[in-house]
Amino acid sequence: MNWTRDDASLRSRFRHAVRLAAIPDGSALILGVSGGSDSLALLDLVSRESGSRGWRPHVVHVDHGWRPDSAQDAQEVRKAARSLGLSSTGLRIQPAAWTRAKGRSREAAARALRRQGLRSVARRTGAAAILLGHTRDDQIETILLHLLRGTGIRGLVGMELRRGLWVRPLLEVGRSELRDYLGRRELPWRDDPSNTDLAFLRNRVRHKLLPLIESEIRPGVGKVLLRMSDALGSLETRQRREVAECWKALAPRRVHGAIRLDRPQLSTYDPDLVEGILQRAFRAVSPTGFHLGQAHLRALEQAVRDPVPRQFDLPAGVRAFVNTHEVRLVVSAGME
Repeated sequence: MNWTRDDASLRSRFRHAVRLAAIPDGSALILGVSGGSDSLALLDLVSRESGSRGWRPHVVHVDHGWRPDSAQDAQEVRKAARSLGLSSTGLRIQPAAWTRAKGRSREAAARALRRQGLRSVARRTGAAAILLGHTRDDQIETILLHLLRGTGIRGLVGMELRRGLWVRPLLEVGRSELRDYLGRRELPWRDDPSNTDLAFLRNRVRHKLLPLIESEIRPGVGKVLLRMSDALGSLETRQRREVAECWKALAPRRVHGAIRLDRPQLSTYDPDLVEGILQRAFRAVSPTGFHLGQAHLRALEQAVRDPVPRQFDLPAGVRAFVNTHEVRLVVSAGME
């Protein structure tokens, strides 16, 4: 196979990313592959690197069942995996039904169920990491979405190269580069029509807001957002470390699925640390893996400093109870 200079550059950046992500040689890996250009490029790059590193990739495709022809995507992904000699698993989820039960948007429900499915396959296969095909374009959109919704430092940093099992080795690569790469390799991909559906906020940001800002308000807005993300990264890392230290000092109790925090001690910390601790507590009990929005965090943080008993209904069926002695977060009955 003939490699162009652009191919070599892409492969070099991919190798650098997986080194930074500390993916061990010889490990089992889960690849989330939708059939779109980003994930298919990831699949090809991982496959080509696996021989020298001894990786054992396993492809997982999640069919959301939103379109009559969605099964065709699954079939094409299986075909692509088989052509590379890789095993694969197909998952089908029904986010519409889950949304009715949980009170979440269809997009948010699909993300939660998709992540749950990928984690379950990772546990079954003993995978060391779950690789996703998010690109630089996705990062820019994510930061802007967080900014629009209201966020703290964590949201403005955007997606990380690695967080726990989740690894995104293409965050420094543009979507157009990946499509050019697939074109040179003569590897076809499938465009999901839902990616142009303006009912989804991300699509409105991608197809409407970002082009408007780029053309009429701030050319190069994507680079500006990425520079901001980089600048805040070290601050967010330091804050996360401080939150971990405070969490250890608080020694939260887990009783019957509920997280209990000592309110008087919690109230002595700075507001940013209190919000970080509450975020961690929410994620510890939430069945979805979502982050709390800034509005919820701010309301909870203020309640921590006010000894008047309060109760909050949070996303994903989580409830928070604040009184003079403790802050308790628990999943509502029937929502587990």
